[in-house]
Amino acid sequence: MVSKTKAAEQLMHKMKRAVRAGGPDPKFNKDLVQLQLEYRAANFSDEAFQRDLKHLQQQPAKIAQVTLRGPSASIIVVETEGISKKKLQELILTHLEKSGGGFRLTQNDYSRAFEEKGVVVMASTKADRTAVTLET
Repeated sequence: MVSKTKAAEQLMHKMKRAVRAGGPDPKFNKDLVQLQLEYRAANFSDEAFQRDLKHLQQQPAKIAQVTLRGPSASIIVVETEGISKKKLQELILTHLEKSGGGFRLTQNDYSRAFEEKGVVVMASTKADRTAVTLET
């Protein structure tokens, strides 16, 4: 049998994932509606669900910034937003190690040398819906 504290912790982790995937509004996020039913099944009140959801929304998003040196001495500044700064940096480094394209971390902060232009969204598929591969 799982203790009440452990159950609350597991439900909170599920809530973080659901909010990250579909947003904080249960009207538009069916995963949150399902999670609310799980809260009830675990003998938690609807007020506990709403309180946890409100607490999750009030947590400010952390921004992780990593400066990289790429091939041909190119400088790449990767900035991402999430719940934990340390986990975001680890995630970026893990994906860079998988690419194996000669990227390495630099200790210098080159972000001040660039003008901020906006958001670049990366996807694993091309415009014609074919998969992007790292092989040459």
